[in-house]
Amino acid sequence: MDGYRIRRGGFERSVADEATMRALAAAGELRGTDEIQTQRGWIRADQHPLLGGMLRGGDPWSAWSDVESVDAASLYKKMVDTPLPDDGELTELPFDALSPMVEINRPVHPAPAAAHAHAPPAASEAARPISAPANGLSEFDLLAMRTGSGAEVIDFPRTRPAVPEVRLPARPSARRPAPPPLVRPARLVGMIVAGLGLLALGYGWIRVSAYSGEGAGTRAARTTTARTAVTEPAVSPLVELDADLRSLLAAHPRDVKEAGDFSDALLVELVQLRVEVIEANGLVTKWIGKKGDEPKSAEVRVSYRSAGDMSRELGAIALVVGRYKRFFRMDMPVFEVTEVGARGVTRIDANQAEAYYQARITLEELLTSLTAPPVDR
Repeated sequence: MDGYRIRRGGFERSVADEATMRALAAAGELRGTDEIQTQRGWIRADQHPLLGGMLRGGDPWSAWSDVESVDAASLYKKMVDTPLPDDGELTELPFDALSPMVEINRPVHPAPAAAHAHAPPAASEAARPISAPANGLSEFDLLAMRTGSGAEVIDFPRTRPAVPEVRLPARPSARRPAPPPLVRPARLVGMIVAGLGLLALGYGWIRVSAYSGEGAGTRAARTTTARTAVTEPAVSPLVELDADLRSLLAAHPRDVKEAGDFSDALLVELVQLRVEVIEANGLVTKWIGKKGDEPKSAEVRVSYRSAGDMSRELGAIALVVGRYKRFFRMDMPVFEVTEVGARGVTRIDANQAEAYYQARITLEELLTSLTAPPVDR
């Protein structure tokens, strides 16, 4: 291939021969990052075999690129198989034969007293090396022999000088005097005495003014305000009766799961409320639920013998029946109470009984509703 092609970025130029390319590299016009065209293609200038070590700013590791291609095993075999050069028999010198040498580049000036006695040595004798004994001068003494060279030997201290100890001045033992008080005791006592005197003077002037002048010595008549007695309203006996009946109720209603349970539950509850029951008939007319054990509709008929307190007896019956109606959410179209005696049959609205159990109406309102004529359903 005639000449060389050099490429930098997108520009190319031609070089005639190797000498011109070396001249460009020596002048710094050829960079290591430039590319040179060879038979294998474009390669970097710092990797070209003709320009190794000539380029500025080249890759410092490019010299190791050829080492990686060498087989280590073959290189080791070559080193082992190569015989050593025959330089004859080597003679080892004793250790005592070696001594430190110093080469003096300039002649050593003699002492001033012997300057006129002997002539200065020749230049060939002044430049010869001078051997020093093994246990002779130190390294600094040997350097000092090179007089006239302009070199100065600094004798550095072998040990670090002691640092003087810095001591702070001792604090004075005497304490500073305490600051004066903001208020002096004598002045405070004087202010208190003056205040008490002014107070006594004012009290005396008030006393003198009260007992002198028109109307002195008279006191105003004490006026009494009549208090109207506030009488609390008396508690209705029906309220106490209602509280008494509710305190006698059982904690939970009894179970009603089959025929006859409702009648037994009414009988037990009314006896607990001290009602003389003759017959308690709770007939469940409709059952619901998956097993048919939940009462849905019932008819209640209760017969009792009065002990003379009909308010207590009717209230107790209404409270118990209203409780079961609310707990099982039953429909109760018939609720009749029969008193064996003069009163006969009394019909009670089951919804009123439920409202009384929930305390939405009072016992007095329930009994008042019973005086109305019964409504046929």
